[in-house]
Amino acid sequence: MRKPSPPKKDIIDYFIRGRLKNCSVIYICQRFYETPKDIRLSCLHFIVYEFPSAYEKSLICRELGCTKERYTDAISKQYYFIYIDKPMWDYYMKNSCIPNG
Repeated sequence: MRKPSPPKKDIIDYFIRGRLKNCSVIYICQRFYETPKDIRLSCLHFIVYEFPSAYEKSLICRELGCTKERYTDAISKQYYFIYIDKPMWDYYMKNSCIPNG
């Protein structure tokens, strides 16, 4: 099976500059770390489903700033996911308060 080619620079530029042009861009992927880092850093909202690898779970939790317990609780049932709103999560973490839900 052929591995898909990485996104072209045009897609990355479009995604990053979309916000500056008041455009909401949605990037859907199946592998978190195959998403270009420029896109991951520009994202404000994440919806993450179950990952089979415990190592990858811990990396994603560390990068997104959520605890493994909160992640595990959020995805405890089939088709459940965790939604992370980066601006609000960063606000709550800076103020030492964890949001409900």
